[in-house]
Amino acid sequence: MVAFATALYPRCPMNSRLPISPPPVPETVSAKVLVVDDETISRRLLELHLRRLGHTPVLAASVAEARQLLSPDARPDFQRVLTDFRMPGENGMDLLSLLQREDPTLACVLLTATTDRQIVLDALRCGACDFPEKPFRQDELAASLQKAAEATRLRRHNVATEADALSVGQLQQRLLKSGSGTLSNGITYCHHPRHEAGGDFLNVVPLDDGNIMVLVADVSGHDLRAAFISTYFQGIARRMLQCKADVRQVLAFFNHYLVSEWNTVSDTGHQTTSIAVCALVLDRANRQVTVLNAGAPPPRWTGGRRPGTFKVEGGGHPLGWFDAIELSPSESVLEPGSHLLLWTDGLEDHAEQLNVSPHALAYRLLQPGTSAAHDCQIESAKDDILALRVGVTPRQAPAAHTLLHDFYRGNQTNEIDRFQDRWERTLKLSVPAIPDELMDIILLCLREACLNGMNHGCGRREDLSVELFLALEPATNRIHAVISDPGPGHCFDWQRHVTAALDSLIAEHRGLSLIFGLPASAKAEANGSRLVLAFELQPPTTPLP
Repeated sequence: MVAFATALYPRCPMNSRLPISPPPVPETVSAKVLVVDDETISRRLLELHLRRLGHTPVLAASVAEARQLLSPDARPDFQRVLTDFRMPGENGMDLLSLLQREDPTLACVLLTATTDRQIVLDALRCGACDFPEKPFRQDELAASLQKAAEATRLRRHNVATEADALSVGQLQQRLLKSGSGTLSNGITYCHHPRHEAGGDFLNVVPLDDGNIMVLVADVSGHDLRAAFISTYFQGIARRMLQCKADVRQVLAFFNHYLVSEWNTVSDTGHQTTSIAVCALVLDRANRQVTVLNAGAPPPRWTGGRRPGTFKVEGGGHPLGWFDAIELSPSESVLEPGSHLLLWTDGLEDHAEQLNVSPHALAYRLLQPGTSAAHDCQIESAKDDILALRVGVTPRQAPAAHTLLHDFYRGNQTNEIDRFQDRWERTLKLSVPAIPDELMDIILLCLREACLNGMNHGCGRREDLSVELFLALEPATNRIHAVISDPGPGHCFDWQRHVTAALDSLIAEHRGLSLIFGLPASAKAEANGSRLVLAFELQPPTTPLP
């Protein structure tokens, strides 16, 4: 297996500050601190501390009360929010989510009495700028409030100067155009930044041995700062890789820079900037791929006999969160005709918003034509979207396109209607011209097969799951479905079940009869614990891509 290059990289000058932060703005007298805590004594104690520090506290006993105080007209008067984590009903994390939706410029400090690492990670994801533990000292509280005030000023400055992102966006356009296309090395991509400039990027670096290095990354945030750090990281990474640096050195180097310089309070005063990165080296001659992941969605492969997701050992958190990172490469050999799918979490978020599979959304966006962005409602996406498909053989079209790859627990039979709605939306997005009659047949067969697997193969157990895989095969104009369960199966005799269905009218027998009678082809494998179905599409009015 081709390993990542291991030559040392030259030291790069990184000590100079980047001219991106706005000049300090004096805090206005009207600036207020919203204090949210359900305990009366705690609220009064925080009020006393804040007044001693020269702040103007406004008190709320619940998230609901805070929501009323944070009306659109009142928000500009607040410079930061100080909230307890544990409260009855809606808690501090709910308030963070509210701020992210309605006013992400207003910085929040989360007070917690726990050292639970997961709470810290969730708070970082939701935009918390600090999380002092209770009981706290007054100097610690003062430092956290100062950090929050600087963060709010910076975020509001970025919003006010968002038009300046156009110049950075033009630089990004030279690196990777918005929209969809195919690069010279056969990589098909789609890139839809939320604004003129985005934090997502794709960088392809040819290696000396004829292999290629693919970097897909997602910088947190949607402002000028995110666009700048995105472009800056691309330049640093490409130069270091050209100097024969190990990709792990590149990621460790930039992680250290983010933690020790970019995210320091004295220099930036804003919420933590992080970068989720997936790096892979593709050896096309031997169909081998090496993957390194730092907090990004793992790659998928498609086009072979079965879909899959890379199990990245040691895949850690995004760059910029913690001082140390431990990343271990994962190696795989792909089947002939396989393709790699990569995307950023903006695509997963938008797929969830549309209630479709991310595979289907990526497939639709990567198809040629002008209607994909409209059909996928890209204008309503809440984050940048980047997806790409890399063929093991350049310019070879996939033999099949994965549309859905999901798992359903054995105790989720009562949620089958929700699953069916997702299947229908996924199929309509992937194959807009699918006939209604065929849609009904597919949904009926999938429903019966999954219920059979949940009830019998999984025994309705929470710890066991049914696996569902859907794929489109353009050459045969068919949709394939594979439904697997972990049960032992049984000696399957379809004709006997058909006879039993006619004789006894048992619902389960009727369901199995439908599964084997309606598709274009159907067969049971692994002693009946896996069903393989094929549905033939009607000849479309226009050829399928």
